[in-house]
Amino acid sequence: MKLDYLIDWLFIVVPGLGWSESESKGMAQIYKLIEQKFSGRGRRVVIVRWNGDWKAQLQTILRDCRSRCRIVVVPHSYGAGHGTKKLARLLHKHGRRITQLYTIDPVIRVFSWLMLGERA
Repeated sequence: MKLDYLIDWLFIVVPGLGWSESESKGMAQIYKLIEQKFSGRGRRVVIVRWNGDWKAQLQTILRDCRSRCRIVVVPHSYGAGHGTKKLARLLHKHGRRITQLYTIDPVIRVFSWLMLGERA
């Protein structure tokens, strides 16, 4: 049985520290460009804050993505060093992976006050 709501492509834009939803430049523009070019049947484009609820995002991926779904992540700053790392760990635990990763000025810390008390 084929379910039409399942997606084959998922694009996740992950802005960094200091981004706000009212921002009209930078990562917001990149999100809009990706959404204009790639949104459509079987494809979804989402924006998730660098410190967003990655466990909830994982549940959405497991529910909505086909097993062969290509997951493309475009993070900036702490979106790469924190958010994307967290998402990758969670996906790995469920046998999934990020298919393509395009980082923009990544900030990656081995240890950071942002991650105190947090584990994927």
